[in-house]
Amino acid sequence: MPSDHEVAAGPSAPRRLSAAPTEGQRLHPFSLLFSIGQAARNLLIPGLLVWFAADNNRYELFLMVLFVPATLRALLKYATFRYRFAEGELVMKEGLIFRNERHVPFHRIQNIDWTQNPLHRLLRVASVRVETAGGTEPEAELQVLTVPAAEEMRHRVFEEKRRAGDPAAASLWVPDASEKRELARLGVGDLVLLGLISNRGLAIAAAGLGVAWELDFFDPSKWEEWFAGSLGQFIERVPDTWLWRSTLILAAILTAIVALRLLSVAWALLQFWNFRLAEQESGLRATYGFFTRHTSTIPRPRVQLVTQIESIGQRWVGRRGLRVVTAGGDADDDDQSRRRWLLPIGERKVVARLADLVQPETAAPDLDWQPVEGRAFRRVVKRELLIAVGVLVLPVLWWSAWWGTVVLLTVPWAIWDARARVRRMRWALSGAGFHFRSGLWTHKVSAVRFNKIQTVQCVRSPFDRRYGMATLAVDIAGLGNADHRIHVRYLDSELAESLRVRLANEAATTRFRW
Repeated sequence: MPSDHEVAAGPSAPRRLSAAPTEGQRLHPFSLLFSIGQAARNLLIPGLLVWFAADNNRYELFLMVLFVPATLRALLKYATFRYRFAEGELVMKEGLIFRNERHVPFHRIQNIDWTQNPLHRLLRVASVRVETAGGTEPEAELQVLTVPAAEEMRHRVFEEKRRAGDPAAASLWVPDASEKRELARLGVGDLVLLGLISNRGLAIAAAGLGVAWELDFFDPSKWEEWFAGSLGQFIERVPDTWLWRSTLILAAILTAIVALRLLSVAWALLQFWNFRLAEQESGLRATYGFFTRHTSTIPRPRVQLVTQIESIGQRWVGRRGLRVVTAGGDADDDDQSRRRWLLPIGERKVVARLADLVQPETAAPDLDWQPVEGRAFRRVVKRELLIAVGVLVLPVLWWSAWWGTVVLLTVPWAIWDARARVRRMRWALSGAGFHFRSGLWTHKVSAVRFNKIQTVQCVRSPFDRRYGMATLAVDIAGLGNADHRIHVRYLDSELAESLRVRLANEAATTRFRW
């Protein structure tokens, strides 16, 4: 049985690429272990938990039946999957009855990254992702290969790209020993600070509540005895006064806040543990993760958008984060979203210098930021007042007229919020790029090079046409729903059209490069 061949050379020695067998190479035999384990985690374990924890039958039990075809599918994929290196392309074949053969030219491959959870590291294997520029998801996921086989794939592909003159290939094929310098490293204190000012604890708590709900944890019959016992006795001992009850409510709120902060800190430590960002010949390499270790390479020529992000918590401590969008990969996938964090938290000067290093063409310390149309405030404040009144009018009519005071309090809040949002929304042009900033509570500043722009549009809604305005929409490759889109709203129609023409001309006169 052919197996993954290894590369004998060390990391600092020149690599000798062995000839691949013409029939192709198999995945590592441990692929069966990981594929069946994933099916068990998604289908078998939830069913077993429901079986032992729930009082009655649940629909999750039917998931256990699907474990059998999932296991058969994993066996079939391992038995039929082959990959090989042909002349200038990566060829992958799989399937028994319906055979699928994919040819991926080396010049289309943008990234070959891998992840390792603790079991991967124990068995010295890795899950490999092959990404191309045009796809919204990885071109291929090879689970699993040995680490030497994964390294050989990366070096074989990008050595060919380097020989073909691709300037981005150097950062992807040069060994780790060739790193120029370390750009950033996050210690425990940085990660604790990131957890304290982030809101990841809410997502973790919501997931925990979902699991508790599935296990009938909120069944009143299970809580009656506990409420009637220790908690009931404690409540009876508390004096029935406004001060004591307010103190108990405040203590419960503070306990929930502290618990959420601790969950956020735990998330930051596990996700970005030992975060390290290093510079290579023409790109950057980031490694991080406590249990699952991520290794991703970000070549500068592949960066489509650079965004500096400051949440309200980061502004309090003088920090900000840096995120980049690269072509290829699933922009909506959560793992890919995390992987594009070039630096999740850092001092403002450090993040600004790093942004200029990634995209030196758009580096401009003294940008002439231009505001949107002055009449935008009227549109935004009308919209927010309508939303506020529409949400609160039902409680006013249903419960009490005292809710009308809440409606009145929303008026000054809506005016302040609309004015601040419009004031924050600005755009600017530099020598080789377009800049856009927005956000009230979370400030975001993005920059895109002219040669990365794919389409430029002027969009006019009926309300835009009524006010003589338009939205300038600048779209790039790889942008996901969670990214900072460069859609400049509330521009004067003539100004938006002139900007569209200028950006389109700039993009047309520069060479588009992935």
